Amino acid sequence: MKPLQHILFIGFMFIGVFQGLAQPFTLDKAIQPVEQKLLADMREGHEGELGIVYFNRLSDSVNYHFVTGHDLYNFVDVLVTSIDGTPLKVSLAKDNWEVVQAEQNTANAQDNMVDFKIRT
Repeated sequence: MKPLQHILFIGFMFIGVFQGLAQPFTLDKAIQPVEQKLLADMREGHEGELGIVYFNRLSDSVNYHFVTGHDLYNFVDVLVTSIDGTPLKVSLAKDNWEVVQAEQNTANAQDNMVDFKIRT
C-alpha cells in the first residue's frame, strides 16, 4: 500500500506544479486593455454578422485592445486604419500580450488599412 501512496503523492505534486505554471497571473499590471465587444450588424444583407467600429485618438504610447462576443468557430477580421494617414504599427497577439502572432504597418498596407484574418 505504501508504494501506491507514494505514486499518488508524486502524481498530485506534478498536477499542482503544472497548474501553477499555466495560470495567467503574470500579466503586467500596467497594461489596461480596452474591450471591443462585437455587436450584431444591422445593415441589410449582413444578417448574422457581428462587428464593431471603434475610433480612438492615439498618442505615442502603446494601446491594448481585446475582442469579445465571438466563439471559437467564428472567423474574425481585424481592420485598422489611420484617418489622418499617420502610419500605425499594429501587432496581433492571440494568447498573451508578449508573444506577437503577426505584425503589419498601415504605411505598407493596401489603402493604408491593415487586415488580420483570424481563423481559429
